[in-house]
Amino acid sequence: MCRRSWSTLGVATGSAFPLAFTLLGLRSATPRVAARLSGMAQTGGYLIAGAGPLVIGLLHAFTGPWRLPLLLLLALLVPETVFGLPAGRPAFVQVAAGTDTLRELLRLHAVRSTTRPLRERQR
Repeated sequence: MCRRSWSTLGVATGSAFPLAFTLLGLRSATPRVAARLSGMAQTGGYLIAGAGPLVIGLLHAFTGPWRLPLLLLLALLVPETVFGLPAGRPAFVQVAAGTDTLRELLRLHAVRSTTRPLRERQR
């Protein structure tokens, strides 16, 4: 069991971090939305992640072997998957009404609707 735990944990941890940063850019309609979303996600993410080594270290110190800390990390893959799957759907982050980001989004949409796609220009 331990070998499967390590491999599952390694793949999930190794892929989750870059995937999270990729989704921030892919789910943002404008650079300003990306900056705000990134600031919010990184603040919360790093606060939560900062407690990880402390919790795992204390758990290992009190229980002895690495079995329980590994099981905890494997259990944390469940909420990571539950929240990660909806984050991967093809949609943009919604902008609250009344913000300057909404005005920027509307301006960008107006510019995009007046320009022709590259395929049409090549014909």
